[in-house]
Amino acid sequence: MQETIATQLKSPGRRRLTMAWAGVRRLPILPSAILGIVVFCAIFAPLLTPYDTSTPDTGALRQPPFWLQGGTMSHPLGADQLGRDILTRVVFGARISLLVSVIAVFVAGTAGSTIGMVAGYFGGRIDTLLMRLVDGMLALPYMLLALVIVAVLGASLGNVIFVIALVLWASYARIIRGEVLSLKEREYIALARVAGASPWRIIATHIFPNVVNTIIVLATLQMGTVILFEAALSFLGMGVPPPTPTWGGMVAEGRRFLSTAWWLSTFPGLAILVTVLAANLFGDWLRDHLDPLRQQV
Repeated sequence: MQETIATQLKSPGRRRLTMAWAGVRRLPILPSAILGIVVFCAIFAPLLTPYDTSTPDTGALRQPPFWLQGGTMSHPLGADQLGRDILTRVVFGARISLLVSVIAVFVAGTAGSTIGMVAGYFGGRIDTLLMRLVDGMLALPYMLLALVIVAVLGASLGNVIFVIALVLWASYARIIRGEVLSLKEREYIALARVAGASPWRIIATHIFPNVVNTIIVLATLQMGTVILFEAALSFLGMGVPPPTPTWGGMVAEGRRFLSTAWWLSTFPGLAILVTVLAANLFGDWLRDHLDPLRQQV
């Protein structure tokens, strides 16, 4: 018994490693594997395929997948109307989807969470002003607002990220404000005020650590929403302009050939479906894992 206690006291790093490994073992296998594959493809896309995403090949115009008549393993998922390899464009399209989702969710989460913590902690006129702004944003139709802004600013990667972050921050602000309204009545917050801590120090050191789990769960759940949002904008011609491959843009380009070359739209559409489903399942698992009330049920 004494040896066990002494070993634990001498090996805090080993205990932390064991706890981390236990958390990894509880990860949902299928969603984690799918997201891992998507991230791997996005990072190492140039190493996974020998083709360029925009160079046409007149000898492979609308070539079918390898298992259909006329298909070859040189283009395993077929080629599009310009002879470009479908697999290559799907793999490189993962880069755009992940880049947009990660940056947009980070910007929206940072801005919205900050506004929510400030509104919830200070209350009064500040809370009223900020929440009326949030109500106005939540009342606007997201897609219509995004289309108007992109039409004014122009279609580009930076503008797509800006638009998505602009329409997402309000949901963070609303949810985090509700959390802060409950937290600021706790005894440790009152003790921090008595000790002379400034409001900003209390927000940074006492409130933020207690809402970070909520922020992480909400960000994870919104990853799938952002991927769909970006795909919808690209489908409508308001996303990242060609020749940069995007899943939504590929679906839009292939819709004219659905009756004769279904693979042009099917495979990027499947990439959107599988990735969004995996992100949502992973977000649901993370919500259950990080919410202590759910763990007690």
